[in-house]
Amino acid sequence: MKKIFAALVSLMVSSPAWAYITATYGNMGTDPNTRTHILIVGKGNELSTLLQTSAAAKAKKYAELYPNEQIRLISVNETGGKDNLELLASYGFKNVEEHRGFNFDTTDVMSEMEKFNKIATVDIYSHSVAYYGVILDGKFNRMDPKRDGYQKLANRFTKDAYAYLHGCNSGQFLAPILSLQWNIPVAGSFTSTDFNRLHENGQWYFDDARKPNEGKFVGVNKKTYERNENCSEGACRRLFPDNHNYNGYWGSFSEGGLGFFKFFCMNNTTQDCQKAMARSMINAVSVKPINVNSSLEDYKDVVFDWLCPASGLQEKRDKCRQGLENAVATGGTYDSFGGKSLQCDFKGCKAKFKCQRMPLVDLLRPGSCEVINLRESTKTTTQVNEYKAYLEGFKLLQAGK
Repeated sequence: MKKIFAALVSLMVSSPAWAYITATYGNMGTDPNTRTHILIVGKGNELSTLLQTSAAAKAKKYAELYPNEQIRLISVNETGGKDNLELLASYGFKNVEEHRGFNFDTTDVMSEMEKFNKIATVDIYSHSVAYYGVILDGKFNRMDPKRDGYQKLANRFTKDAYAYLHGCNSGQFLAPILSLQWNIPVAGSFTSTDFNRLHENGQWYFDDARKPNEGKFVGVNKKTYERNENCSEGACRRLFPDNHNYNGYWGSFSEGGLGFFKFFCMNNTTQDCQKAMARSMINAVSVKPINVNSSLEDYKDVVFDWLCPASGLQEKRDKCRQGLENAVATGGTYDSFGGKSLQCDFKGCKAKFKCQRMPLVDLLRPGSCEVINLRESTKTTTQVNEYKAYLEGFKLLQAGK
């Protein structure tokens, strides 16, 4: 029996499973010196392959806008083996390869990113925990910039690079730290994020009670791209912040949140930050295809889609758009968040985040985490300031500055 057990252990050690997948999108290969857009996808567990589907929608956008630039997927093997490879191929990914290992972990991410010298964008789709990092493959395999040495990748980004963290609560620590380590603008969330689908009325909604009472979700995306794209090929999903404070496994953040992805620019000039924000809107999976030569009104349509609540009630969307426009015109303020908002700028937020720790093991106690809001006024200017920055960034891009 001991010999059989030893043989089984030896087999397990010598034959690790397929831990993660890499793939390309579009017609480009993997030249280390070509501008590259990196998509990182962590384990979804109960989400099936929706995280990979959201990444596919973004890959299609990059391929359309930048046909001469590389798009690289680094993903957990979500469904295991052949099924996942076939799914990614159906979404349009090419050169799909499996990589052996016991888990998909931070060393895998860094080793793959280190292959490229001109990283233009990084999009991360996964569960995330403000205090422990982005989940890659289970609780103990995370991207944790506080401990994992991601600063060594800083010289691999282009001058105009930025990153987007699409998971829950990714703005509280992760986005500012990665912005500091990578010297690029980084966007993150301050509440839970969930999946949007494209509706036949041309708007994006959560696929639950928040969707409109009338109409249906589409099977073909005729809004986001220059050409029609089938939803079955990964063109109709995206991650988007909820419009209420986070209340979940780690605690209740009732004292502070934001209903949109917030940008942080720890080492960047204001103009470089604004331009990165504008480029992120051009690259967005949104309500219409735009580019640097688009009209200001078309550009605003995309910005409002990303700054305003994804509510099934059109009056809420209209109120948000009008509120932001009025605030810019009058010098006033506006806030569409359904809870208590945070006061933030490009360097951080006026808030503290704390958790209780469990004795002996020194781990955070689930359910104990909270936000302490330190804003000085009952009216926050965060959303209006973010809108102004998007407008200024677009002007700078169009002026070629």
